[in-house]
Amino acid sequence: MFTQFRYTTDISFNKRARSSVDAQIDGEPEAPIFNAQATERGKQPRRHGNVHRQEGKLQHLLGMPTDILYEIFAHMGPGELLNLARTSKALRALLMKRDAAPFWAAARRTVEGLPDCPPFLSEPEYANLCFDSHCHRCLKPNVRSITWACLKRYCPDCRKQMIVRKGSQCLSVPLQPGMDVTLPVPTHLIKESRDYSSSWIDVLELESLKEQYLNVQPEQRMEWLSQQDRRVAQITEFADRCKTWYADARQARSDDIRAKGTIRLNAVMDKLRDIGWGDELDRILACEDENPLVKLPEVNKPTKLTSSSWSHIKDAVVRFMEEQRDKRLSAERCDILKTRFKLFKETCSSWKLGALAPPVLFLEHTPEVRAVIDVPNAILLNENDFEDIRNLMPDLIQRWVQTRKALLSDQLKKVHSLSENLELGDLAITASYVCKHFACYSRLLSYTEALNHRCSAYKSSSNQTNADDYEEVLSEFVSLEELRSLPHYLDVPHILAQRVIEACGQDHLRVTASQMDKLPVRLSCPYECAGPDVRAIMSWRAAIVHLFDHLCRLSAPYPAPLCPVFLISPDVNELASNIPPIERCSEDDVAKLTLCQQSSGDKETQKTATNSLCFCVHCPHATWAGNTKQETEAHLRDVHDIHIPSLHTDYYYDPDSRWVSRPFYIISNKADIAGLPQHLQKALDDGEAVVSAFSKEKM
Repeated sequence: MFTQFRYTTDISFNKRARSSVDAQIDGEPEAPIFNAQATERGKQPRRHGNVHRQEGKLQHLLGMPTDILYEIFAHMGPGELLNLARTSKALRALLMKRDAAPFWAAARRTVEGLPDCPPFLSEPEYANLCFDSHCHRCLKPNVRSITWACLKRYCPDCRKQMIVRKGSQCLSVPLQPGMDVTLPVPTHLIKESRDYSSSWIDVLELESLKEQYLNVQPEQRMEWLSQQDRRVAQITEFADRCKTWYADARQARSDDIRAKGTIRLNAVMDKLRDIGWGDELDRILACEDENPLVKLPEVNKPTKLTSSSWSHIKDAVVRFMEEQRDKRLSAERCDILKTRFKLFKETCSSWKLGALAPPVLFLEHTPEVRAVIDVPNAILLNENDFEDIRNLMPDLIQRWVQTRKALLSDQLKKVHSLSENLELGDLAITASYVCKHFACYSRLLSYTEALNHRCSAYKSSSNQTNADDYEEVLSEFVSLEELRSLPHYLDVPHILAQRVIEACGQDHLRVTASQMDKLPVRLSCPYECAGPDVRAIMSWRAAIVHLFDHLCRLSAPYPAPLCPVFLISPDVNELASNIPPIERCSEDDVAKLTLCQQSSGDKETQKTATNSLCFCVHCPHATWAGNTKQETEAHLRDVHDIHIPSLHTDYYYDPDSRWVSRPFYIISNKADIAGLPQHLQKALDDGEAVVSAFSKEKM
């Protein structure tokens, strides 16, 4: 059951010796047996394995006086005595007699805390239950679990078959006609939760009790049941005491192993200090909750460290200490680098670099910044050490922008043959981008926003091989390869833009955004979103935004009121391929739009400042995305405590921001004006809608 209770013995008898002992037990004394042939030839006794055995040495053991045998057996444990009884028939016959009970009792007293042998078990049965590790059913060895209430030791397989729930077996037996009683059976409790324990019984014990009960005379069955109740009570009380002893013995064994392991650990540490590792040990122990040496198998043993054993494990222990030293130095270096990265980020934020400033992580990957940060630990850095980097920022920004422009161009060239003479940002087809990442708003991004989109600055999951401490710390945030590539969820809605540009009669591969802005062409919604009595008139930019919002809502898994647009990330190009033909508005409709705009005064100027995207200068590398001026002012007030912000000092507009006017609505004079939706009523009030007869034809 435990290592200290696994007793062994070297006592053995050969065949001739056993015959001699058997003869003595039967009362027929026999002369001592010697190996005559071996003596004459001068041969040495045979060796059995590593044990030097001499035949015939124990043949007179049973001829010793009883008091001498008692003294010998008194120094043996129950397990040793049990093994001795199994070495020969003669010793088994001697130790299994009732007269041998004092031998077993003396052996039992050598085990501290072991309960006395109960009346329902013999001494050999008790020793077999406590100290033999074989399964009582299949004889499988090394079985540690004992079911004390059932007085059995079962292996896991036999336990599943022999120990069953109490409720699954019939415990009722007939007492007299029309009356049954429940057999008292020893119960093993298994705690399944804090407040509930299930009852389990031994199948063999139940069958045996049923057979005994049926063999008892009917008039004596009540007395037999009373005796069985008392027996069950004794077994229960005995099982509780054995469980306590078993737990205490296991704890004592664990404490003994731990104490011996601590002695060996301290001895190893003394040896390490003698060879010059004392300072490193103190450094490691100061930053570790547990001594790392206990993880080394050569050290974590409950045996005494000798000079010979130290010579065998010295190289492995020293090699382990060298690895621990390298880990400690690497961890210290990483902590210092993280502190310097934080200082550099705060310094960059104070420089107010603007909309096209690259992420700080990209700058930290550049050789110029690394030359300043990746210096020995003894050098203390401050903000002034980054002044040279500030002077290099225009070149670094230009390098970043050129890299991103090339990536955007390569992405669009996969689907279109673009002219090499045109700047990518000037083309009308590249005026809008969309990010399909779940963390981004599903809104169109400008060219500048796409160049510096922050979705690529998420934590990288890639593992870099042969990376030094500097690269390893940076890879915890984002890898250099990820910074140099566009995220897979940034897309150009080229099909949607192509459909709108072609509806205006222009070549989508050559026309620029400024040329499209000068066209007097207006488009109508092909879906008639506002209803059959309302016609929406839009510029080409407004048409792209309007159709994009409409496609987002078409792809929503829930109705529009329950699923806002910014939670949707559709494949815009796939949806745009199914858009109905986009029609140009008639000259009469365009004239009505022009007349309405002339009467609205300078509302367009006011809307330009309201609808353009604003950015915070003080957190250019944060997750703060572009918003309206009002939202940016609220951000500056709440986060930076700036109540009167200044343009270009505290906030700036997106350089690619354009005033994208909302659709202009022409409402049929036959429509029910009072029953119009709220947004059309507001458009009438703001001068963005007019009630008129529809023109009969579209261009």
